[in-house]
Amino acid sequence: MNIEALYDLARENLLILCRGYVKECRMPQTGEALYEEVIQDPPKYSSWYPALAPALKIYVETREELLKSKGGTAYSALKRMINRVTIGKMQGTWTDSAGRCCACSGYHAVRLLTPVEGFKEVKGINLDNSYPPVEELDTELHVPTPGELKANKVKDKSNPRRYLYDFGDGLPMVDVRFLTDIIDCLPHAKAFIKSSDGEDSTIWFTSEKGDGILLPIRKRKAT
Repeated sequence: MNIEALYDLARENLLILCRGYVKECRMPQTGEALYEEVIQDPPKYSSWYPALAPALKIYVETREELLKSKGGTAYSALKRMINRVTIGKMQGTWTDSAGRCCACSGYHAVRLLTPVEGFKEVKGINLDNSYPPVEELDTELHVPTPGELKANKVKDKSNPRRYLYDFGDGLPMVDVRFLTDIIDCLPHAKAFIKSSDGEDSTIWFTSEKGDGILLPIRKRKAT
């Protein structure tokens, strides 16, 4: 049985339980209405209606696996990116005027040519205003493989919970988490910077999947 069939069964099971719960508890709404309500916030309604908690857990887990199977690494990366957003109204994706699926954390952003399902639609911003002029990006960076990234990341002395990746002397340094998000959203991407900005240059990534930007972290000067 494939994941789509399992997801359909999980939804049907939850709907049947919601119908029974409404009838048993003599609730004013229909089972269909309760179903639509609980799937909007499964953790909250699992605590409110413990009898529905096991079915809600199965629904959430099968839905997550289905979305992963459809969206691949981009889905997981977008989820991480959105979870890093501190402004509630930006915690989701939006479609821009060019039809691209967009997300932005404030530190990095992506514009994907193919929509990725499973995220709240939010009123986003025009990312064109955040992207550097492509014609000014005259230096290509080597985008590390996952193995290179793991081998060359260093712990941030000012923040022990963070790891950094340095593209080299005179080149930007970035947060490994954000770089990983971009790489997972844009497999086989190329990266470019404006050479005159050097270490402080925004990095632009482009691939057949779309494009993205990543802000650098200021390097600490040796004293």
